[in-house]
Amino acid sequence: MPAENSAESYIDRCISATNLYVEMYNNNMRWEITDGIALPLGKEFKENRFKSMTGRKWLENYEGVIR
Repeated sequence: MPAENSAESYIDRCISATNLYVEMYNNNMRWEITDGIALPLGKEFKENRFKSMTGRKWLENYEGVIR
């Protein structure tokens, strides 16, 4: 079983995962986004995913937080 960093809470990991996912998706899909084939992910996506993972509301100070 992997050791966990007890200083990081589940919420902290969810914040980081949400930001990282959106950043990586937008980066990997940049050509499709530029060509109008796909839309970039943004705040609404983050709000929905974070709420589904934690039951909490996405806050502005979570933006850009990646551990």
